[in-house]
Amino acid sequence: MPTVIATRAPHASVHTAAPLGDLSLSLVSRAGFHSGSHLWPSPAFGSSTAYITLSPQLACVLVDGQGCPASHQRIGAAGRSVHEAWNTAARTVVAEAVSDGRAEFWVRDARHVLGVDAPRGLQLREDGIAPAAWLSHPQLFSIVHSHFSHVMRPRHELGYVTRDFRELFVFDASARSLARRFPSGCAMRYSVGFPVVESN
Repeated sequence: MPTVIATRAPHASVHTAAPLGDLSLSLVSRAGFHSGSHLWPSPAFGSSTAYITLSPQLACVLVDGQGCPASHQRIGAAGRSVHEAWNTAARTVVAEAVSDGRAEFWVRDARHVLGVDAPRGLQLREDGIAPAAWLSHPQLFSIVHSHFSHVMRPRHELGYVTRDFRELFVFDASARSLARRFPSGCAMRYSVGFPVVESN
């Protein structure tokens, strides 16, 4: 059985606010978008789906406790904007993940999943939210990037891969090289808190 370990690294203190209901964050592909027509790659999403654009290829969708996308109307009825709800959901994740000034992630060697030829890397375990959701807000992605820069001490740069927008792998390799290695996945690099997708 593969070894699963907890990695801990220091994190700055965070001011938290009350959560908006039970909304959480979900990283999704915007591959189906066509000039604002809101054609999502999943039929669960529609024109009223509340989302934040992260890049031309990626968005963050706000979802409820059952995994259903929240609507602009629901968020507006709570007296919040989508942007406020996005920030509140991120602060809630941080409040749950950071204790004693440290962030903790459970991980295992990526080679247990991807084979011995995979580059040096780790797979994050799902704890509370899908691991890929850590890339759906700059505050969260900054925590992840700082954490794994500290833990992995990369010789190259940190690259991130998801194959299903739930799982997340962190590699000591460039996102461009990861895009070539995992052509059916989504390879990303960190840029000022946001995920930048690299193509092969």
